[in-house]
Amino acid sequence: MSKKIIIDLSFITTNYNSGVAKYAYRFIEYLTLHNIESEFCLLVNFVAYDHFRATYPQFEMYKLGKLWMDKLGFFKKIAFALEFRKVVNNIDSDLIFCPWTNPINALSTKQKKIATIHDLQIRIDSKNYKQRDVWLQNFADSNIIKHAFKVLTISEYSKAQILKYFPDTTEKLLDCSNCVSLSLKEDVAPIKPGYDYLLYVGRMDAMKNVLTLVRAFNEIKDIFPHLNLVLVSTAWGYYEKKIKPFVESHGLINRITKVVNCSDEELVGWYKGTSLFVFPSLREGFGFPPIEAAYLNIPVLTSKADSLEEVTLGLLNYYEPATDSKALAARIVECLNNPPSIEKLEEVKSKYIKHYSVEVFGKRIYELLKKYNH
Repeated sequence: MSKKIIIDLSFITTNYNSGVAKYAYRFIEYLTLHNIESEFCLLVNFVAYDHFRATYPQFEMYKLGKLWMDKLGFFKKIAFALEFRKVVNNIDSDLIFCPWTNPINALSTKQKKIATIHDLQIRIDSKNYKQRDVWLQNFADSNIIKHAFKVLTISEYSKAQILKYFPDTTEKLLDCSNCVSLSLKEDVAPIKPGYDYLLYVGRMDAMKNVLTLVRAFNEIKDIFPHLNLVLVSTAWGYYEKKIKPFVESHGLINRITKVVNCSDEELVGWYKGTSLFVFPSLREGFGFPPIEAAYLNIPVLTSKADSLEEVTLGLLNYYEPATDSKALAARIVECLNNPPSIEKLEEVKSKYIKHYSVEVFGKRIYELLKKYNH
């Protein structure tokens, strides 16, 4: 009889709605839909243990880390990495699935390891990150490549990235694509705050290129005087430092709405209420938000950067170059003045449902893990 497969969720601490977290949740959703939770166990960070114990009570669960480790500064990840290996090696299992590669799960373990590398963004754009973070993530990627039995990729773009920096990994790489779930989205009402709005959902950092969107919005603010820009994110340090000065100097304070830490249902409401979802990102191994918006029959305008045209199957509105605010402004005006028909939106949605369903994605990973669980 096969032993339980470990699913590593230890990378999730407080940001429960990140793209890599959703990737893991969608696979777990597949397991629960098919009542096969008993074949797996979860490894979770002690910070999030209560959250996951309440969310997934049907799973056997192991806790990683202790409070004193969380106070070690630079040495925190080293302590967690050593603890990770100790805890995992004491679990009676032959296989561990790591939905995200990070310094904590990068060391070798007695179990075979199947890990997903979503992208090599930090390695490619190292100048935009702290050198400590660059070193740690490069250490993680290199060690996962070395120790993993198989490495999963989420797009052809990500696969090409990995092969560029690690050309000897061809035999280890497997394409598993990705998934978008609509499990919470059926009965949520659109949010209509009394004005029409453009919507952005995602992180606030240089690679998400939100300043270009704000500049583009400034270009069209007088053309659409009743249009606002809504920004949904979880961390606002980059906004305060790099974007807010532009907002204040161009009189946009009352035209931009910041939404902080909204729930899944609130997020769906914002999606459903927007006139146009805009995603100007420069770096994406996959990119959930454009597909999530399209799932909800919302018009989408996105850059063509990295994997975005590939993973959206070329079905959306696009602009380029990604950093050209005037090009983006012109495409926003065009999209607002020429909205797609509901038939066209439904056609796009149906193609995404077929391509990125929980069933297709979950079955692909489940069969892969079962194949190597011995």
